[in-house]
Amino acid sequence: MLRNAPLFAPGGRDATTTFMQRKIGDALSTFECEAELIAREFGRGEFEVVYPSVSVLAEFRWPWWRRSWTKRARAKQAAAYLEYLWSKEGQENAAQNYLRPRDPEVLKKYAAQFPAIRTFSVDEAFGGWGKAFPAHFKDGGSFDQVFGTK
Repeated sequence: MLRNAPLFAPGGRDATTTFMQRKIGDALSTFECEAELIAREFGRGEFEVVYPSVSVLAEFRWPWWRRSWTKRARAKQAAAYLEYLWSKEGQENAAQNYLRPRDPEVLKKYAAQFPAIRTFSVDEAFGGWGKAFPAHFKDGGSFDQVFGTK
């Protein structure tokens, strides 16, 4: 896919602008939640959303430094926020904002908004980030090998 890209934008917003406003490229590969936001900004009917049959599960990590946080008053608020994210209410909020919920009941409720996609994690497919990052993203990794040929 990268070999056929006319250019590689440095970020998601740049890629969207290049594709939607400058009309460069045949396809935009982005996060699922961006499709609705793009439709709102640029208009429905300007593009077709195509869901893959399989996709990497993009799980964002929440770092937690117990040693430093336990001494601060914000530790309770941070813990409460993380608990909220995974609560029914938090998952409902996520779905309403076009983020695929992980709670099976909430996902079922929003099934029309989130087509079924088989996902895999970085751990399952690549043996974890400790192996995946050096193999694909460090200097000389597979990304450089593909992108460097442009």
